[in-house]
Parts: sequence; C-alpha cells; structure tokens
Amino acid sequence: MYDATDDMVQQTLLGSDELRHPDARRDGGQGPLDDRATVTRLRATAPNRRHFCLQAGLEPGPVAYARVNAALQRFGLPLYPAGARHAA
Repeated sequence: MYDATDDMVQQTLLGSDELRHPDARRDGGQGPLDDRATVTRLRATAPNRRHFCLQAGLEPGPVAYARVNAALQRFGLPLYPAGARHAA
C-alpha cells in the first residue's frame, strides 16, 4: 500500500529529489572529448589516462581509455604509453 508520508520522509532525509536521482556521468554526445581545446588542456595536465578520465568526468576503464585514445588521435595529440599506470 502506498503511503505519501514515506516519500515526504525520504525527501526530507535526502534533502531533495536531485540527491535521489543524480545526473549520470558523461557517456557520449557533446562532451569534453569533442572539444579540441578541452582535450589539449586535459592532456597537458593529466599524467595518465586514469587522471584524464577523472578530470573529464568519465568513469576510468577500458571503454573510457579507448575513447580518450580516439580523441587524442583525432586531434593529433600524443597518446599515453600503453600499460602506464603511474605518473612518472
């Protein structure tokens, strides 16, 4: 049986509906990997692909790493070394 007071209590405890339904991380479309200036800035400041993904708002992982490499190639920027896990 539905009770409206449960929703009110939940909303009060969580503060707002935005906390119950947060925005998803960027996963496509117009994003940081589609803008040359953003990709260039991130490549200059991120010591590895994991940091690049975190700064771009992407969940680090194989798919995100492939997207990062594709963006770097598209804009003619140097790729991160394969297997590099730590900043030098």
